[in-house]
Amino acid sequence: MRRAERGVGRERSEVRTGKLLKPFFWILSSGFCLLFLPQVLLADDAAPVAEVNQVPITADSVEEGVRNYLRQIGHKELSPPRMMSLRREVLGRLIDEELIYQEALKQGEKIAPEEIEAEVDRIRKRFSAEEDFDAALVREGLTLEEVREGVRRFILVRKMWNEISPSDEAGKKNWLEGVRKKSEIKIY
Repeated sequence: MRRAERGVGRERSEVRTGKLLKPFFWILSSGFCLLFLPQVLLADDAAPVAEVNQVPITADSVEEGVRNYLRQIGHKELSPPRMMSLRREVLGRLIDEELIYQEALKQGEKIAPEEIEAEVDRIRKRFSAEEDFDAALVREGLTLEEVREGVRRFILVRKMWNEISPSDEAGKKNWLEGVRKKSEIKIY
C-alpha cells in the first residue's frame, strides 16, 4: 500500500502546520492516563507501525492512545473516517513525543526521584482509595515500577518541551521540524 493511501503525507502536513502540536499532551493530560503510557506497554510481539531512530512505535501503542482519548471525551468509538484520522493523529503525537524524549536524553536532562514520586502520588490521589489504585494497576497489567518509568518519561518530555527556545508555538514547531529532519523516521 502506498504511503499516501494510508494518509501518511497528510499526517506530516498536519505536524508541519501545528494541528498536532497545540493539543500535544492531550494523551497524557490526565494523571490516570499516565498509567497507560504506550511506551511502557510495549510487548515483544507487538507489530511496529513506525520507528523513530530505530525505536519502534507499535500498533498497540497507537490503539492505547486512541482508547485514552476516547475515554477522555466520553466516547467508545467515532465514525470510521474519524477513527482513521484519530489514529494518524495519535501516531504523529507518539512520533513527536519520542523525538522530544530522545532529545531530552541527548541533552542529559535528569529528573529527581522526588519529582517522580510526587507525580506518582498525584496519580494515586485521583483514586478514592489506595486499593482502587492497586486494582487499576492489576487491571492494566502494570507494576508500580512501570508507572514510575512512564512518569519519568512524561516529565522528561514535558520538561524538554517547556524548555525549547523560543517558547512560542511557531518556535517550537520549527525546533521540532529541525529534529525531525535530523532523525530517521519510518512509517510502515
